[in-house]
Amino acid sequence: MVGAFILGLAIASPIFQLFDLQLKVVLASDARNDYHFRDYLGLRLISMTIGLIILSAISISCYGISEISWITIAIGFGFSVEMTSTVFYGLFQKHERMRLIATSMTLKGGSNVACVVLAVFLTGSILTGVIALCVSRLFWLVAYDIPRASEILGFDQQQGQAPFWAQALPHKQVLPQFDVSRLIRLARATLPLGANIFFSSLAISVPRYFVKNYCDLEMLGIYGSIAYVLVVLNTVTMALAHATIPRLSKYSAELEKRAFIVLWLKTIALLIVFLCLGGIVVYFAGGFIISRLYTPEFSAYNGTFMILYIAGCLQCMSAMAAACLIARRCLTVQVVLGVTNLCATFLSCLIFVPRFRIQGAAYASVIGFTAQVLLALILCVRSINNFNKRKTTP
Repeated sequence: MVGAFILGLAIASPIFQLFDLQLKVVLASDARNDYHFRDYLGLRLISMTIGLIILSAISISCYGISEISWITIAIGFGFSVEMTSTVFYGLFQKHERMRLIATSMTLKGGSNVACVVLAVFLTGSILTGVIALCVSRLFWLVAYDIPRASEILGFDQQQGQAPFWAQALPHKQVLPQFDVSRLIRLARATLPLGANIFFSSLAISVPRYFVKNYCDLEMLGIYGSIAYVLVVLNTVTMALAHATIPRLSKYSAELEKRAFIVLWLKTIALLIVFLCLGGIVVYFAGGFIISRLYTPEFSAYNGTFMILYIAGCLQCMSAMAAACLIARRCLTVQVVLGVTNLCATFLSCLIFVPRFRIQGAAYASVIGFTAQVLLALILCVRSINNFNKRKTTP
């Protein structure tokens, strides 16, 4: 059951990371207001629809009308809802209203866990659990994210004397806009970011494909469970990076080089301290942690857990370098980062997974992220050296 979910996640994730287009961070870093929020939301709805259609076609063509196909499609719908929420997060972030993002994620986190646990407990079906997750995400999108966006865009001032039922409706500025020419320009500007995340996500999924090929679904479930440390570290890093991107973008637009460098380096230093503390915990208590989170037999994979933690640390450093490039509006070069990670990971899997199984997959992740972070830092240095040259969206 867990293996089927991990497989569905590995299929759906790269597709939706591509069509995500990183609209959240582009919106948050749009210091000169090149596009309206309605443009971002309109493009998001179109891209998510296309992604869901492609995912459905791939899953049905590969697995037919089966439980794996339905699980994969349900995961895709969940991605669609969540990535629609991230556009609203970008709006909150642009206005430096981080508390709204924290509240939304807290509400969703508790609700998501409760819904999934209850659904799986009552039905014993992972598909039902994924559907419950989708319902939870959709509820909080409508009940919290959209109303808060309406407040930011002036809905509360304009409708102060309106009846309650009218105040519950979204403001027109929160509704999507489908101006074809503007959407095409925005899509062209954000496609490199989407391609970077697609290739990076595919690089994370490639070791899972190899594990399934050389092992079985049970080992894939074990590897996927341990590899969740990458998701945890990435979540923390993204929160830190996204909190600084609006300010970095402002410094970049105003050509304040010193302030830009100081803030970026402070953020990296804070991240390094967090990762070092986490590394100490994983080194001394990694086996205990995963045996308590999952089952006692997971303690035998403590070495794999430590290797994946190192891969996660490298992923975090790459994300901070990407934040610098996004703030500098260096969007096109980001494709190279994702391709580098994917190629290094794929070649490493060919070498290590047949011999070392899931530990070899962990080695491949480390090598892939190492190549990505080295190249990202080189690009950051080049961008900062050319700081007096304004970066504009293609």
